[in-house]
Amino acid sequence: VVSAPIGRDVESSDPVRRAVNHEEGQSAATRFRVLASGTLSDGIDMLLMSCVLEESGRTHQIRIHASHVGVPLVGDGMYGGLVAADQTASMAPAGGMVPGRVALHAWRLRVPHPQTKDELLIEAPLPDDIRQCLDSCSMIWPSPSGETATRRSD
Repeated sequence: VVSAPIGRDVESSDPVRRAVNHEEGQSAATRFRVLASGTLSDGIDMLLMSCVLEESGRTHQIRIHASHVGVPLVGDGMYGGLVAADQTASMAPAGGMVPGRVALHAWRLRVPHPQTKDELLIEAPLPDDIRQCLDSCSMIWPSPSGETATRRSD
């Protein structure tokens, strides 16, 4: 669990950019769990992680907390992640498929129904660009039951 306050990035002129900010930030906590690991052809290690917002839901919370602990998201140039040269899905100079966007996908959400308050489970299929990124690192997407992913053996 990464527990670090998030607020305006005082070192940036970008009004949207946020950062861990111990002086002015608001509390936030994110639980990360590694589902799989892989390596691009040039040796850059990659992780497939699940994320749970334990506290809050601050702007860019997952992106900031991942970067804060040294594992920035693929495609996240704002917070230090590996990006494709032209920011479109392409073979990156790093030797693997990198989406032309932040590789963040809300695969499974659990939320209360707005009227009945019963728990709703909403799932969305993995987009092709992220699947291609996983394939280039020899990673397998978790099964629908949510079991831990494994590294593909070719």
